[in-house]
Parts: sequence; C-alpha cells; structure tokens
Amino acid sequence: MNKYEYKFVEIPSTLDGNDAANAPSLYKVCARVIGSEAQSGWRLKQILEPQMNVPGAGNYLVILEREQQ
Repeated sequence: MNKYEYKFVEIPSTLDGNDAANAPSLYKVCARVIGSEAQSGWRLKQILEPQMNVPGAGNYLVILEREQQ
C-alpha cells in the first residue's frame, strides 16, 4: 500500500483583486508555487478558497502530495 505525505502552502487572499500595478496576480503566484514544488516531486491535490465567514481562514490553501520516499 502506498503512503503519501502532504504539504500545505498558504497564499494571502489579499492578492485576489489587488489593484497595485506591480503586485503579482493570484493565478501567477499559485502557478509559481505549484511549478516549483513539482520540481521536488510534489503534485497538486487541491486548492481551497478562503471562507470569509470563518475567522482566521483568509488565505488560499494549496495542498500538495507525493509518495513517501
């Protein structure tokens, strides 16, 4: 039976809709995180959006997995 390990990367939701000209878009930040982690064997499992009605849950959560080595 395969065993997996998981990694959780938080991305601030303040990037979403940010109107600063030089701020990276949320899409680009997520793509960069997923691409760089893939180089280390991680694969995207899921992205959770922040729940604004839940205190402390204001960030996007990128969930990555890979087989334990």
